Amino acid sequence: MSKSGELVRVHVQLMTADTLLFANGNQQVTVQVKVEVHLYRDGSFFMRALTPVERDSIRLRRWSEQLDDYLPDGWFMDYTRNDYDQGVPGHTQPSSEAAATRALAPENTFTRYLRASKIDTQRFMVVVDIEGYGSVTSFATDPGATISSMVPLVIPAQTLLRRDQLELDQERADNARRQFLVSYFDFPDSRMSVHSMRFYTGIVIPEMPSGSRQFYRRDQRFMGGVLPSVVYLTPRQIVGRELAESLPDPDQELLIAPAAVRAFMFFDSETEPGFDWVTTSTILITDNFGNPQRYILSELDQQIVINDD
Repeated sequence: MSKSGELVRVHVQLMTADTLLFANGNQQVTVQVKVEVHLYRDGSFFMRALTPVERDSIRLRRWSEQLDDYLPDGWFMDYTRNDYDQGVPGHTQPSSEAAATRALAPENTFTRYLRASKIDTQRFMVVVDIEGYGSVTSFATDPGATISSMVPLVIPAQTLLRRDQLELDQERADNARRQFLVSYFDFPDSRMSVHSMRFYTGIVIPEMPSGSRQFYRRDQRFMGGVLPSVVYLTPRQIVGRELAESLPDPDQELLIAPAAVRAFMFFDSETEPGFDWVTTSTILITDNFGNPQRYILSELDQQIVINDD
């Protein structure tokens, strides 16, 4: 017979709605963990809440008979969610009915997150340290969660959706002409977007917003570069302060549309021919699912071209 105040049972259970993630070291899978601590007191059974120390001790481990095995190599557990989107585009998750069958009630339910940096399939259990009871696992009481990590998604440059837009076309009285053409490159899947972007080559353009890069200049008349995530630009920013004074409306705001990659070509017919300075700009994009995408921007026949790195 149970004694009053005796801890009689600890029940541990876990569930995940997502069973697949990209093996990019960034994307997470959410795992819900339910821990119930049952006591017998004054002739009745009741469930007590976990202490802060007990809650912090909840951890995911490789499915094993060992009391406290480790996470498999290439797998990582987080206590908080990061800002990468979860799920794999095109992958069908368990039906809502099946998920509801395994859904955990919010009471005494806690959340952990898993990431993977290699292609793998693993089965996981949960371990928790209960005061006065020791470490408890879900190995004998719950089927656990089987999660697979897959090859990170790569979007080839030739599949990017391209749109060229002449954002600035101004002609002066002496027939000198200045044009600013923006090439927009978007992911073919609308569910994808840019989480962050880094440039590895190219020089900073002082007049333009922070992050702009110039990577070629031909005959001093053509200049090409990459635009950061700005919304508006003015001709003054594009051509510089000195040349802007000769334009009819140097502070006109030009709307720059959003896109995964925004490259530009600037043409100035008035500038005297001079030296060529041609290089490339390497771009590393981390998409919203945490996958790295690498591209090289260059110039060919006074046009921006994009290729895989």
